[in-house]
Amino acid sequence: MASSNGTDKFSLSTRNKYDEPPDGFKVNDIWPWIYNRRLSYIRKPIIQFQISDETYLMWGARNSYSSLEQLNQLIISTRYKTSHSSSEMESFIGKIVNIKGKFFENLVYKWVKSNYPLNINLKNEPIGPSKLFNNKDDLGDIDILTIDPNTSVMHSIECKNINIGRSPREIFNEIERFIGTEKNEKSWTNKHVKRDTWLRNNTKIISERFSLIDEPILRSIVLTSEEIPTGFLKEFPLVYTSFTRLKRELLNFSRS
Repeated sequence: MASSNGTDKFSLSTRNKYDEPPDGFKVNDIWPWIYNRRLSYIRKPIIQFQISDETYLMWGARNSYSSLEQLNQLIISTRYKTSHSSSEMESFIGKIVNIKGKFFENLVYKWVKSNYPLNINLKNEPIGPSKLFNNKDDLGDIDILTIDPNTSVMHSIECKNINIGRSPREIFNEIERFIGTEKNEKSWTNKHVKRDTWLRNNTKIISERFSLIDEPILRSIVLTSEEIPTGFLKEFPLVYTSFTRLKRELLNFSRS
């Protein structure tokens, strides 16, 4: 039987060398110790082979079903790699990422308002031109800012709804996203440090804006939906903690 493009996307076929990726693929797609490989039997449950000039397809019902389940899970969890996908799939994954992020922000914000109802509680407060926190450059949004008017202590909380690393390579990628490298200044930590620096340099403006009695004290937190090893690896200018741990230890609004 003749193969089709749709069939090829879910098929494995013979390669000249098992340790060399075919055209359009990278070594990350064939190394067996890497999770979420594009060239794996769970991702491509159809075996395509030729006898003479005829192409044959072979598959098993159980693995085909497992493959569908895994593909669905990769998309829902946003682990699905879109580097070789259509613009529609890339946009769809982006929407899921945004929905998950907003869900976690809202969850944390409701918890903050419930536990600190007398505070000044703000969500998605931007720092940029012509904003409440005015700055010539756009520094992005403060996910949650909560201020105790009695002590003038404020917490800036950056919320990250993440997929926890399940393999050594995923943990490495997780660390790189948070910490970054010398070549990558756009890590999550660096972005939040810029907002933290602006808040520390503009305490007078904040004090006047919210009629605080004392000059405010800032404590910045990077809050993750899951416990991750990143915060234990080195010293950071910001505090890393998980939502589970925060609910146990609570926020500290004491000036000491």
